[in-house]
Amino acid sequence: MTDLRRQTTSGRPTAPPNWVRRWLNDAPLQCVVQQSDLVVERADGPDARFVQVTVPCAAELAGLTLQRCVTRAYTALGEQIRQDGQVCWPVRFWNYVPDIQQQDGGNLNRYMIFNAGRWGALAEWYGNDTAFGSNLAAATALDVRSKHLVVQVLAATEPGEPVENARQLPAYRYSARYGPLPPCFARATVVNDALMDRWMLVSGTASVVGEASRHPCDIHAQLRETFANLATLAAPAGTTPEEAHGRYRSLRAYVTRKSDVPVVEAAVRRTFHALEELEIVPADLCRPELLVEIEGVAEAVRSGHAAGRARRSTSPSPVESAQ
Repeated sequence: MTDLRRQTTSGRPTAPPNWVRRWLNDAPLQCVVQQSDLVVERADGPDARFVQVTVPCAAELAGLTLQRCVTRAYTALGEQIRQDGQVCWPVRFWNYVPDIQQQDGGNLNRYMIFNAGRWGALAEWYGNDTAFGSNLAAATALDVRSKHLVVQVLAATEPGEPVENARQLPAYRYSARYGPLPPCFARATVVNDALMDRWMLVSGTASVVGEASRHPCDIHAQLRETFANLATLAAPAGTTPEEAHGRYRSLRAYVTRKSDVPVVEAAVRRTFHALEELEIVPADLCRPELLVEIEGVAEAVRSGHAAGRARRSTSPSPVESAQ
């Protein structure tokens, strides 16, 4: 069995997972736009591009100002992945939202406001929101306790295939209970690449069934539910949960309470027997009752995916639709 390398990310919690660095062939992140209210950095690999947009001191922004700031940040991501026409398909997003659970007037919290800004930008990328089901990529959104808004995208030369989870409602179809405009992401993206082979990039996954949180504030029960969701994503028909968990090679766990870190690490070690690396990041999640969220990379099923693969859309890429 491969030795599990455990890394606790504390110095740079917004650093991309290790597998991203490997896919980019260790290409350095370089600043391409430097403004007082927006910083854009980019790393170009052989067949992928990673873009990071930072909005300094976004914790001070509220309401419509924050929403417009998010839309502008996503617009900047889109401009960079179509910079030279070579890399144009987003396959994975990360979003670090300051004070993500904080109420911002009325019944809205900052995550709901972030979602409205993201929805507007992605609807523009793909022409309209009806294209979400067959175009959205995997994503994670949380608060690493920084005052800055950071949005990141990994884009590849070939489009990925969005995958949904049969145990969960697609996020872009959530009810108004979770905000006037829903989160926009797929539960996973399958990529087929010369370096990565065929892999599933799994979104931040938590103890959610349908659209509702399960087992509020119970770390052990939340881990069991989260592991069940991860198994469903990775499992073809007839596969046992143990076999499905064995497809995962890299995991990153976001943990709210420091006291739960040993519990999470031990449970992951027991369950994901083929895992090669684990990163643990302290963070606040998008819902206060959730204590742990796990994302990662798994060997992709080559046919008959049980979780439900969306049919590839004929909609133009973000590059084409933006021109």
